[in-house]
Amino acid sequence: MKKVLGIAHKTLVWYSVAAAPVCVAYALWSTMVKHGSAPNWLFDNISFAWILSLCYLLAALLFHRQFRELVLTRLAGFKEQDERERRITADSARATFMVMLALEIILLIMSMTTLRVYNKNDGKAYFTVGLSLSSEQLNIYSIPSEHLRESGTYTYAEGRLMPANLSFLLLFMIAAQIGTFQLFARKQYRGS
Repeated sequence: MKKVLGIAHKTLVWYSVAAAPVCVAYALWSTMVKHGSAPNWLFDNISFAWILSLCYLLAALLFHRQFRELVLTRLAGFKEQDERERRITADSARATFMVMLALEIILLIMSMTTLRVYNKNDGKAYFTVGLSLSSEQLNIYSIPSEHLRESGTYTYAEGRLMPANLSFLLLFMIAAQIGTFQLFARKQYRGS
């Protein structure tokens, strides 16, 4: 059974890479030609199978450990042939983890920050900064939050440093990053 799954995995990975130029060329060609041509159904099916193989490829990057190690090790340029190179990789991975976590936290704070400016008609202006995490962040199709309102006594402007709908995505990324680190570190510390 493992052999059959291994062959299926290699076939799907090969297809997702080999069919890419054909599908991209077809997509470009189909924008220039009228629909209903004879080979469309063939290329449509090839493209559909390619999309499915790409979905498998993305899932394999997450859940197939050997495949993930092979692809991402080559992509990142890891070299771990001796203890010194393993130590360099470990220190670099730790530094990268910390920098990315700090960047995600900064982006989270920026997506939660609200800026308000009140300009009164008597010439005085007020500037306020606030943090909020509310249901507004759940709306992925939110209208940009820059508002300019006028009343008889003042002009009110409001905005955010980053789109509000990124907050929960960034919270998820932070939780996933820390959670996966804890999971893999716990396994290593136990010696399994």
